[in-house]
Amino acid sequence: MRALPLAAALAVLSGCIVAGPRPYAVQPAPVVVPAGISQDQAVDVAFRAARDRGLDVDRVHHVNRDSSGRWHVDLRGRRDKVKVLVDARDGRVLKMDSKDR
Repeated sequence: MRALPLAAALAVLSGCIVAGPRPYAVQPAPVVVPAGISQDQAVDVAFRAARDRGLDVDRVHHVNRDSSGRWHVDLRGRRDKVKVLVDARDGRVLKMDSKDR
């Protein structure tokens, strides 16, 4: 009689747990930036916008496209320094910061 409760207690304490498969985390889809204006077109838009505001810029310092679909164009000149944010889908100027040197 003593062996039965002892055997039951040992079976409960040494038992293993069987679990189902672990759910895996679904990876988000990569951000696909739709095709729009090219780098050269973004630079042309930035030059046009800077010259329309009377800024003296004549060379491109840096250009890059971010994952949100915007061109960051950095223009320089003898007197002025301009950073232009251009929408890569339709070529609109979203933001422009200028500094006199």
